[in-house]
Amino acid sequence: MARWLWLRIYTFAIDPMNKNLTLLLIALIGLLFPLQAQQAYKVTIDLVNVSKERDRVKVTIITPPINDKVVRYVLPAYLPGLSERIDGGRFVHQFYALDERGNPYAVRKQGKNVIVMRNPGDLALHKIEYWIDDTWDEEKINPRQSDKNFNYVPQYAGTNINAGKNYVLNFGTCVGFIAGYENLPYQITVAHVADLFGSSTLPVIRKTKNEDHYQALNYADLLDSPMLYGQCDTLSFSTGKINIHLAVLSDNNKITARYLRRLLASYAESFDAFVGDRITTIDYSYLFYFADPKDSSICMYGTYGGLDHQYASLYFLPETDELGMVEMRIRALCEDALMQSLFPWQQYASSTEKIAYQKPVLHAATWFEWGIQDYFTQLAGLRDSMLNEEGLMKQMENTVRMYQRTEIFPLSSITSLHKHVKSNVGLTQAYYRSSLTLFMLDMELCEVSGGKQSIRDFLFYCRTKPPAEISDSLHVWLSRYGGPRIEMFLNRFVHGKERFNLMDQFNRIGWAYAPNAVDSVLSFGAFGFVFDEKQDAFYVAKAETANLFGLKNNDRIISVDDIVVSGDNFELALNPIFHPTANQAVLVRFIRDNKNENSEAEPEYHVMLVQHIIRIDPDCGAVRKLLHDRLLYDLS
Repeated sequence: MARWLWLRIYTFAIDPMNKNLTLLLIALIGLLFPLQAQQAYKVTIDLVNVSKERDRVKVTIITPPINDKVVRYVLPAYLPGLSERIDGGRFVHQFYALDERGNPYAVRKQGKNVIVMRNPGDLALHKIEYWIDDTWDEEKINPRQSDKNFNYVPQYAGTNINAGKNYVLNFGTCVGFIAGYENLPYQITVAHVADLFGSSTLPVIRKTKNEDHYQALNYADLLDSPMLYGQCDTLSFSTGKINIHLAVLSDNNKITARYLRRLLASYAESFDAFVGDRITTIDYSYLFYFADPKDSSICMYGTYGGLDHQYASLYFLPETDELGMVEMRIRALCEDALMQSLFPWQQYASSTEKIAYQKPVLHAATWFEWGIQDYFTQLAGLRDSMLNEEGLMKQMENTVRMYQRTEIFPLSSITSLHKHVKSNVGLTQAYYRSSLTLFMLDMELCEVSGGKQSIRDFLFYCRTKPPAEISDSLHVWLSRYGGPRIEMFLNRFVHGKERFNLMDQFNRIGWAYAPNAVDSVLSFGAFGFVFDEKQDAFYVAKAETANLFGLKNNDRIISVDDIVVSGDNFELALNPIFHPTANQAVLVRFIRDNKNENSEAEPEYHVMLVQHIIRIDPDCGAVRKLLHDRLLYDLS
């Protein structure tokens, strides 16, 4: 026993980001020291005795022994990776708390998300019980209230209760934490009927016919671990050191795990080739719910899309017979999910950046996380031949188009980030700017080191350090790693408001950039969109009469291929228009003069004036070619 424990501790010290080994260590320490195991939340979620008339599930929590006179139970207003409010506390009902002898605490709600409990005596808090609502069918009490002010929870971030059939559990709307005790572990028990089974990235500690027992490191880990319960179609496969677990709920069984495996395997192979032997095994779960679009009870409110976590992603998508549409949506949503597992910088954030969940979960290194997810996915695809250089330049053109529409503010400023990511449009702009900034930073680091260092190397360097050793900022560590030129870069483009000179920057690696150029492109013709934040709507602008949909200025776009377009999901919904596929018809529904209209068209090649074109410079010299090869292909 002692030897086994020493081996596990030694392995953990090599890779402090290995979540499964950490949980094994916690479980073992709990066995060796039973008193320590009491310092945990013991949560039971009852999926058997469901209140069908109210569509509610009971949650029971045996709490750590807390003797405070005033105890605050907190549910998140915001979730990591999500710009809109969820206000998880509004879905909690019939809340009560008891001390060790069963005496009730006085309970009152403070705002939407904090429940204040007052200790009736000198005994410690022992138990909390309450019921949670289904967020997927939550409706406004006042019909005059706007959808934006009501803040519908996106299905991929909320909870679905379909009694006896299936459940989607996102813990931000199910379980909270006691203020000051959010870093204690959680022991989760899910009671369920025998013919339903669960899928989650949380390791299963024990399983019986009617109960599953899980363990989470802390509240942040719990939020990072959504669950599906139902008669899921499941499948697992491995690529190198990457273990992928798939779980699919498809209302009419049109989409299978076997089909999705074919789509996701290439991303796993690319990711494995990119990280090489620099990491230990990673387990990642993809959870999918494909909803029948005709089922208004779950599709009327919220939005289609997905939310990526460190070791899992949950997606809510329309079920369809058109597998080409499924493939397009999977490509748009899933290709960069695995990059989340590489570097959750919040584990290294200083104590001044402590996550509270009552405002958007951002910190000074958020831009770095966003940039890694997008830029590394492109780089991995290029190095694994999933993407050729022309494809990379096309993606970079899209990044630049979004960057040029973005107001420049200090990316490392939490205050500025809060201001600019209140809508998903602002969030998307900040995301693309972060990706471009990381690309330019990687170029700078590669050049200054003579090709010996890269952001990828820096990332793996940080993964060897326990979080306790990295107590200061990303800026400090990057500056130490890369030297004065890197610090100057950060001051200008991350902490400052300076825009990149894109022509000069791309020229350094032999790419010719033109703000405007005539080109032959596959498109539906010339038109654009403007976003009205108050109405959460997209309107057509600068439309030429020859566009294939026949769209006119001020037409309000309702849906594209039956995906409703909003600020929450415009990237996914408008993707068939922005990135058309040859011989693939697209259906657009819109409102013109208060009348519902629709138009279907196939894209054609047009010679037109296109903004932000990137091409290979045929006159690229040897010096630029060398930096090009070292940056993009890791060749020295």
